[in-house]
Amino acid sequence: MVFDGETRAALAVTRSLGRAGVDVQVLANTPTSLAGVSRYAAARTTLPDPNRTPDAFCAVLEELAAASGPAVWLPLTDASLTLVSSIRDRLGEVVLPFPDAGALARAWDKWETLAAASEAGLATPDTILLDSREVVVQAEQRCRFPAVLKPRFSRWRAPDGSLRTGVVERVDRPEDLRAAWERLHAEIPSPLLQEFIPGGGMGVFALADRGRVVANFAHRRLREFPPSGGVSVLRESIEVPETLAKASASLLASLEWHGVAMIEFRVDARDGTPYVMEINPRFWGSLQLAIDAGVDFPALLYRMALGEALGP
Repeated sequence: MVFDGETRAALAVTRSLGRAGVDVQVLANTPTSLAGVSRYAAARTTLPDPNRTPDAFCAVLEELAAASGPAVWLPLTDASLTLVSSIRDRLGEVVLPFPDAGALARAWDKWETLAAASEAGLATPDTILLDSREVVVQAEQRCRFPAVLKPRFSRWRAPDGSLRTGVVERVDRPEDLRAAWERLHAEIPSPLLQEFIPGGGMGVFALADRGRVVANFAHRRLREFPPSGGVSVLRESIEVPETLAKASASLLASLEWHGVAMIEFRVDARDGTPYVMEINPRFWGSLQLAIDAGVDFPALLYRMALGEALGP
């Protein structure tokens, strides 16, 4: 079962597993989706929107699990992964090859991710949790600027049930911090103020079997949007640098990670130090690049989900 058929990652997963001879059922919140029209989609199912109607989404999944029996389920967005994880004990024989709730919670919470990375002995940017106006005032006095203001959670479900997506802002002067904080805090509480690391972003993509990395891949960001730091819009595959491979393995081992992960680093242009920025606990938008480069993460994950022991 490949969820979130409207995404590029879903298309990459569907093609990968279909070519490996797996019967793929694509799930999406619209009758027609990007992955659903692939020649490798053996069946298609329309689900309620996990962002707008989470309760209905979960109810349909419980019915689907009871009707389908043993199957590997692959949620591909934060919204679907959050909800599937919350009801995993009610899904019968469904196999869910991703981390337990505790590891997922630490990954989705950037503040907790940085704490885990620091505990594992890895470099992290100087970061302040701005959870009150008093802390903001203190930060204006003691932080070095420019700095980066980012949401504590990439996506956050508000009390009204809506799923909010945060934005990242560069703050050049202390006097600009308060207004920026008010904007971000109103959308997702307690944003993070982080030192600006000059340099480029680099992603390490990994598959771990209960904390042991069995496959990895890396790309270099050539263009980001916004240019000051954001999502990659142009990238190239590279050999995984040894320093990043070791750092990623240490972090995933400390979390006893099981499944795929994308670890984002910022490599300091001044001395080459890789700083851990965040973990994405799901397949990523540029997944097809890894598959084309010879690291077929969906096929490897499926084999691991079936109990096959994979080598490093």
